[in-house]
Amino acid sequence: MTGTAEQARVGLCATCAHVKRIDSARGATFYLCQYSRLDPSFPKYPPLPVRACRAHQPDVSAQPNTAQSETRPKAIVSWSGGKDACVALHRARADYDVVAALTMMDESGERSRAHGVREEVMRAQVTALGVRWITRRCSWDTYEGAFIDALHEARNGGAAALVGGDILYPEHKQWVEGVCAAASLSAVEPNFGSRTIDIYRDFLGMGGVARIIAVSAKALGADWLFRALDEACLDEFAALGVDACGENGEYHTLVTSCPAFSRPIEVEPGERVFRRGYWAVDVRLTDATGS
Repeated sequence: MTGTAEQARVGLCATCAHVKRIDSARGATFYLCQYSRLDPSFPKYPPLPVRACRAHQPDVSAQPNTAQSETRPKAIVSWSGGKDACVALHRARADYDVVAALTMMDESGERSRAHGVREEVMRAQVTALGVRWITRRCSWDTYEGAFIDALHEARNGGAAALVGGDILYPEHKQWVEGVCAAASLSAVEPNFGSRTIDIYRDFLGMGGVARIIAVSAKALGADWLFRALDEACLDEFAALGVDACGENGEYHTLVTSCPAFSRPIEVEPGERVFRRGYWAVDVRLTDATGS
């Protein structure tokens, strides 16, 4: 835990998720800004104390849960398993105690409704998050009703809000607000209005790891499947006219590691399939995960 003396001496770096504290063998302490890997304008070892920083992100996971959890309202996160939901979760944790993740599944319950991810892979993510998992089986026709039913369950369990990962489209945000109103929950959209390139870089900057699991054949080729997101992808996306976060449906991701995970999930690529204009890879857990 960060002490008040350290905060006074170090400033914002003492509580930032982007900073790695390094204690040398000689007793010296250094504060490495990992955001400097993404933006060279940030010094690797900033002059201390840091009083203002546009990239500062509070490291909620390093703070005690007791009093803070009691004062923050409870929330659930709409969890697709991808990077946008992950960034929304991390942004919301400063103001909300996220206690559950909601995932809509297909009629069989074997795969996620949105991206066709295997149930055991989604379960491994939520287990790593350390929260309760709320699911509903549905078709696209019954999606909204099932979603509202799940929100009622969350409300009955003490949740006051739903955290969504929408970024650009007002109609998506309005839909979330509508289903939340039906269940007497607040809609929280911490990503909305952000530049997609900032969402992408925030994900990498927090140490997030994600792999591409589906691509639009019109935008990207099948060779992108299972590729890990990195800074180099952005240049290639820009050259191809692809939105940084795939907001036009160009690609979807699966998060395998982030600061909110108790440990990374280990996955491997399976069969590649082509359906309705999309290439997708059937991601499976490796034997090591969950053992």
